[in-house]
Amino acid sequence: MIFLESVTKLYPGEKIPAIDNLNLHVEAGKLTVFLGKSGCGKSTTLRLINRMLDSTSGTITINGKNIKDFDEDSLRRDIGYVIQDIGLLPNKTVEENIAIVPKLKKWDKEMITQRVRDLILMIGLDPDIEGKKYPRHLSGGQMQRVGVARGLAGNPPIVLMDEPFGAVDPIARTKLQDDLLKIQNAEKKTICFVTHDIDEAIKLGDKIAIFNEGKVVQCDEPIKILMRPKNDFVKEFMGETRVLDALKIIKLKDLIEDNHKKITDENLDRKIELNDNSTLYSALANLIEKNKSIITIVDNENKPITEVSFDDISKYLYKE
Repeated sequence: MIFLESVTKLYPGEKIPAIDNLNLHVEAGKLTVFLGKSGCGKSTTLRLINRMLDSTSGTITINGKNIKDFDEDSLRRDIGYVIQDIGLLPNKTVEENIAIVPKLKKWDKEMITQRVRDLILMIGLDPDIEGKKYPRHLSGGQMQRVGVARGLAGNPPIVLMDEPFGAVDPIARTKLQDDLLKIQNAEKKTICFVTHDIDEAIKLGDKIAIFNEGKVVQCDEPIKILMRPKNDFVKEFMGETRVLDALKIIKLKDLIEDNHKKITDENLDRKIELNDNSTLYSALANLIEKNKSIITIVDNENKPITEVSFDDISKYLYKE
């Protein structure tokens, strides 16, 4: 979908490039998190993609077409953009703020009304209540949700998100993350999401691109970033608890392929039943809390699938 090849951005008067010979492939329909310390090039890369900045050298293509061959205005209208400082227009209602890009794209009035209503519902607000309010009447978390909806309103195939949840409290942030995952599951956008929060990256990302000094040092699935860091920088950046963090995204269903044990009536006093969608983090917490050592994995209909023990879990993690 988006390819960055040998991309460099050197600002006038600077000796060290903000982006240095960067190569990155952002897959269609995936949420790719740009993760790294402040000043490593994450936000600059985002702005290069929608041509808020132009690269010094290298090429950026979208579906095989160089972005410099697009009309700048039409390029940006087809790329959603969500930032931390939401920038909702104070003199327009929630509905009117969300409708801005569809109106610029000259959508039919009924189509705009339906799209706006669907998005307000999707972000967990009431179109007939919050939809009629002005931004000053919303909480910070609600305004940020409206910002996400506005970025999606024109049904763009690509959405760029620059630390969109960084300014809200932890409870609102968790809700916003859950809302984004729900929206992404429904709409399958190609999303580039900038953050410096490791937990947020692990929770949201289909892929995580680790930035350092203007380069991407590893781009991989979260589990591979955590369990198979490419070098010492990635290993140190992800921290000493990276294996424990992996437990939060590995699910019991991931262990089923390696375990074909028959369910028996032996050691019933050492067993607990858990759904196959449970994370290893939750599973181990249950084992410890209830002083058990074997998990009977069940499906959504509560039918037993297989059994795993502490030893099975340890072997799986070692393999990973």
